[in-house]
Amino acid sequence: MSFAVIRLRGTVNIKPKIKMTLELLNLNRVNHCVIIPQTPEYKGMLQIVKDYVTWGEIEPEMLARLMMAKGKAVGKKDVDDDLIKEHSEYKSVIGLSKSIIGNKVKYTDLEWLSPVMRLHPPQGGHRSIKRAYKNKGDLGYRGKDINKLVEKMLAPKPKKPAPKKVKKKAGAKKVKKPVVKAKPRKKPVKKAKPKPKKKE
Repeated sequence: MSFAVIRLRGTVNIKPKIKMTLELLNLNRVNHCVIIPQTPEYKGMLQIVKDYVTWGEIEPEMLARLMMAKGKAVGKKDVDDDLIKEHSEYKSVIGLSKSIIGNKVKYTDLEWLSPVMRLHPPQGGHRSIKRAYKNKGDLGYRGKDINKLVEKMLAPKPKKPAPKKVKKKAGAKKVKKPVVKAKPRKKPVKKAKPKPKKKE
């Protein structure tokens, strides 16, 4: 099996060791996804960056969808069956993805493919990018549930329809609002001071 690894957090107040490990994984930006084999070396790297990424075992069908939707070959070409036939011994994207999952081919060894796939933010948003997946968050290992997250991140969020503008009928006259004039302020009347009484 292979892991799909997705970066969820940015680099604010990040430690140099974690930043360097993310760069080695080619996860330089949020929502970037990479496919890596389950080796002890990669598992150790994932433990270092577990507070910034999520990962799990990706299914062959989902990997094929991911490659066709977000994968890019040299020259920014889209990934399809013809491209796979041209650059490998496989006849289809699903055939190559099954070999990647079965550890016959390493995705990282396919130099004609971009190692990074850029995803959209997930529909419905994240639960929390500050807590682990097992603690009702989104970070760290999530097993096969990574396939559900990839599904949500393949399509962009649907845009809300713009409010319809009401068309004005031709020849309709504009009704002027009556102008209300402000009443002038009355000057306060000064009261005359009482004259002091003369002493007898």
